Amino acid sequence: MSVEEAIAVVRRNTEEVQGKGNFEVFEELFAADFVDHTPQPGVFSADRNGARALYKTCARHFPTFVPRSIGRSPMETASQRLRHNTAPTVANL
Repeated sequence: MSVEEAIAVVRRNTEEVQGKGNFEVFEELFAADFVDHTPQPGVFSADRNGARALYKTCARHFPTFVPRSIGRSPMETASQRLRHNTAPTVANL
């Protein structure tokens, strides 16, 4: 996968899955053997099911989430803004 293709995948995940809640795209983008290398300890498993659960939980608790694709690098593309009055931790969701 080229850098440009990787950037497109990250952008699509940010905009379609996290931003719009389109979990059909999640199923397309996340491999069955996906491993989350930054899991939420004791809350969500470090696999595809855990990532899906995390995204759905965040969508429920942050309904005004607006993703921003501001750059071309994966780190810039994944930059996100939450418009929410409270700042609960994932463990408290």
